[in-house]
Amino acid sequence: MESQKHTPVYLTANYHTHTARCGHAVGADEEYVKAAIAAGMQVLGFSDHIPWPDQVPPRDTLHMRMNRAAEYAASVCALREKYRDQIAIYLGFEAEYLPEFYEAQMKMCEELDVDYLIMGQHFLPESLIYAGSRTGSRRVLEQYVDTVLEGLSTGAYSCLCHPDLVDFAGDGAFYRKQMRRLCEGVKKMGIPLEINLLGLGEGRHYPNERFWTIAGETGNRAIIGVDAHDPASIGKHRIFEAALALAERCGLEVEERMEFSATAPWRQRL
Repeated sequence: MESQKHTPVYLTANYHTHTARCGHAVGADEEYVKAAIAAGMQVLGFSDHIPWPDQVPPRDTLHMRMNRAAEYAASVCALREKYRDQIAIYLGFEAEYLPEFYEAQMKMCEELDVDYLIMGQHFLPESLIYAGSRTGSRRVLEQYVDTVLEGLSTGAYSCLCHPDLVDFAGDGAFYRKQMRRLCEGVKKMGIPLEINLLGLGEGRHYPNERFWTIAGETGNRAIIGVDAHDPASIGKHRIFEAALALAERCGLEVEERMEFSATAPWRQRL
């Protein structure tokens, strides 16, 4: 008897989707929607990099400019209506927790009626140094964990993206101690950790199996995010299956859906 051909499963929901407005993604917003529908997704969340205040030195290839936020929201909402019978579309941002920007960003989320935020802690407070550079600095790693836990405690964020972003080359025992502290803190808050398909597909230093082993031992919740910067990145089954294999090796159960934070500060103001 001829065996049936196996059809790989794929994500039914993705909440980590960028747009060309951030300066390092390509493709029209609608192309991402069409790619998600073609891949069989039921949910697509747009979460482009949140703007920083205009007075901050511009990083045009990392964040959208503040004057594009309203147009971004309008575009996502128009696509939500156009494709309402084919896919659920949500409006979000990927954001660093930076105390000096926090209140302005919460106000913007309220004004734009944002559905959710996901945390991607690319930069550290005050110095604004990039957190993903290779480093042996204990202070950088410790500050990353401190900042993430402080930010998540605000209730503003529904997920921690690429939690293993820091490329720490220092003492292994110190790394394990700090990452366990992160994982335990995140678990207490009931927030999922994202296994990042962009990093996996491009062979970046994340996803980092030594981190995910700690997350598995801690019993963290996990979710998979495409981190789409190109419509063509949606629907790549091989990378998705590699993420599932990583989760299985590390003893993690992957959740298909992400719950939006019920305690998001801008929601309390509406």
